[in-house]
Amino acid sequence: MTTPGIDPAPGTESPPPGPPVSTAEESPVAGPNLGPEVRLELVRPLLAALLAPVVTGLIAWPVLRAIAPGQERVIPLAMGAAGAAFVVGVLVLQPWRTRPVVQWMQWWMATLGVCFLATVALGAVLLYSSPHDERAALGVLIAVGHFITLMAVSVVVASLIRTRCAASLAASRDSSPST
Repeated sequence: MTTPGIDPAPGTESPPPGPPVSTAEESPVAGPNLGPEVRLELVRPLLAALLAPVVTGLIAWPVLRAIAPGQERVIPLAMGAAGAAFVVGVLVLQPWRTRPVVQWMQWWMATLGVCFLATVALGAVLLYSSPHDERAALGVLIAVGHFITLMAVSVVVASLIRTRCAASLAASRDSSPST
């Protein structure tokens, strides 16, 4: 037992209470646990980021015309904000780089954060500068455009990661010596 304020004799120190503290020697080695290294393509995520807002805008046009005639001019603004945010996000993702599969998921989560912040920033500017009677339609359309584009780009990125991972694993299985 040690007395507070008095240093114990060398060699008689007890470990601190609680779980053991990990050291650098115990940290896992980066390598085989990260999965195969794959590279994605740029064109398909960019097309999804551009086409999803266009399709959403085409669907929203007759709906908005029926609900609030005369406010259709906000559709290109809202869909442009969603599309621009996701184009920036795809470029932040850097799909042309080769990374382990586990890192792609981390990069995708960071990309979603960038897309969300870009959509909020663009939406704030558009909402601030739009006429008062168009703000409700613009805000809803920005949110809908963001959500639909998020789903479209996510499906494309997930399918690219899945197919590239499967191809890489199949290639490594084919190249490994038979025992």
